[in-house]
Amino acid sequence: MTFLIHNVKKEDVYTDIFTNHKTDTMTTQIAEARKQLGLFLKNRRTELGMSRMEAHRLTGLSRTQLIKIEDGTWNYTVDSLIRLCRALNLDQIKITSVL
Repeated sequence: MTFLIHNVKKEDVYTDIFTNHKTDTMTTQIAEARKQLGLFLKNRRTELGMSRMEAHRLTGLSRTQLIKIEDGTWNYTVDSLIRLCRALNLDQIKITSVL
């Protein structure tokens, strides 16, 4: 699976209609990629019939961290991602950034 994040210009911003904060497009794209990756990992875990408790035991990540990874709301480390991929028997996830 490849996650593609397109290059954007610094002036590419929009105003969030709920918070009235300006957010750059790159930040939005990264958040979306994190959500997509989290959903992919959750689907893989459920395909294997693995509970979050079992994933916790295999990875050392807390259940809260696993929930946030799967929801795409936690900005996790590469180490955490590698431990989770190994637990889910994933050889590699290719993340591509186009500059």
